[in-house]
Amino acid sequence: GSALSVPMDSGCLHIEHMQCSMQDRAARTRHATDVVLDAAVLDGDICLRPWLPGDRFQPPGMEGHKKVKAFLTDCRVPPSRRAAVPVLADQKGILWVIGHEIDARARLVDSTRTGLRLRWTPDRGLGQVQREHSAGPR
Repeated sequence: GSALSVPMDSGCLHIEHMQCSMQDRAARTRHATDVVLDAAVLDGDICLRPWLPGDRFQPPGMEGHKKVKAFLTDCRVPPSRRAAVPVLADQKGILWVIGHEIDARARLVDSTRTGLRLRWTPDRGLGQVQREHSAGPR
């Protein structure tokens, strides 16, 4: 599919439109920095931005929504690093807290035919947050 790279202060987002095979849907790719979203659920333009106070999303498997600030606190992201965590959003809200988790509505399902593969390449500062998060107990 077609690809695009979007640089930001905290890293670079690589976007690729792709056809999803049964194997892709079975894998339901969800990694902190490499995800595939169901392209059919996107509403309007997508926007790469800092998270804002009051932003909410629904992590897969969770009932209801969670504030991004509380989610990042639960992930043990140090307060000094939280503002550097970007989000990808559309008209309906957050699709991905980049480097951490997607929104439940954007996950791949059996009926998914086209996907949006997103890879995040963080700068050194945000990469350190991800290493700290990965090394800590859950």
